[in-house]
Amino acid sequence: MTRKESGFSIAELIIVVGMIGILSGTFLFVYPKYLSKSRDTVRRHDLRVYQVAFENYANRNAGYYPAFTSSTDIDLMCGASVLNEPSCTDDPLSTFSSLPGWAQFLRQIGLFDWLNNIFHWFNVGPNYKYISNGGSSGSATATVWLIYATLEEKFNGQTYLWVACSDGRTGRVLPSTSFANGVCPANLLQ
Repeated sequence: MTRKESGFSIAELIIVVGMIGILSGTFLFVYPKYLSKSRDTVRRHDLRVYQVAFENYANRNAGYYPAFTSSTDIDLMCGASVLNEPSCTDDPLSTFSSLPGWAQFLRQIGLFDWLNNIFHWFNVGPNYKYISNGGSSGSATATVWLIYATLEEKFNGQTYLWVACSDGRTGRVLPSTSFANGVCPANLLQ
């Protein structure tokens, strides 16, 4: 009586391991690009939400916006101080917002704002920025403004900013673009 061998040959195992390696390698190179594109989409959406918040502010203040003549973190305007928004969303890569589940947990135990303030003090991570014309900081005297965020996705090897303006226009510009007096740049790209 002969005994029949069962199992996989070494060639079959090498082929299967090779295919798994190729698929996982492809996934590891493609997946981060999709993540950065999705975070850029979140940034564009967040800036649209802030546009509405600033328009609401102007409706409450005779058509004037908050004046900040130098680049200011938007999240410093949340709460009752300027925007009267209960909370502001942060850039997807800033501080604890990029840690799924942790942000909610830290809010529940009362540490989120405290830790976020510490990290903002050290200026860790990208933040949404606001700049306008007008008088003293925080006063309702501005007539034009813009908000911007740094995009992760590079175009022709260059990093761009996504800009949303008080006149409703949005687009991307190079970081070297001047935002003097909150005037929207004429060279917005889509």
